[in-house]
Amino acid sequence: MVRQTPGKFNEPSAVVAPLAAWHDREAADVAEKIAMAETLSQPERPTPEQTAIWRRRLASQANNRAWDLAESTSRSEDDNDEMLSAAHAAAFFGKLVGTDNNRAHAQLLLAHAYGLLGLGRPASRHLSKARQYFETQALEPSELAISHIVEANVAVACGDAERNKTSDAAARDAIETD
Repeated sequence: MVRQTPGKFNEPSAVVAPLAAWHDREAADVAEKIAMAETLSQPERPTPEQTAIWRRRLASQANNRAWDLAESTSRSEDDNDEMLSAAHAAAFFGKLVGTDNNRAHAQLLLAHAYGLLGLGRPASRHLSKARQYFETQALEPSELAISHIVEANVAVACGDAERNKTSDAAARDAIETD
């Protein structure tokens, strides 16, 4: 026989009620933790406007990085790879959210990057795409100069000394006009 001590715990309701309250609190805590975990594991999708903002930021950052590397006087092989990757990223994101002007400048950057790497064929292809737009626009003298500088660079990559010479002269003329 179990010995019982007189007091409130000898009554079943006195033991069950606090235990039930504790259980309810624990169950509520567990349910809250599960709900939080589900919320955290299923993030809300960004709005189209938020996506466009991020794409413009990525295009701009990739463009700036590619030009920084292109202007560097000493690039490693890894820098060359990064320059080309950044130029392609700028073109990709520019295609998604940019203007025709942005896309043409991205093609010019790709032409420049390929030209710097001595890859004349893809450089010429990207220069041609940029020129299709630029030839229909009234360019600022600085834009015109840059396009001629890139064309001179592409000419070197293609082994075309005469085109390099004429493009270089045209770039100088555009700079003097500015």
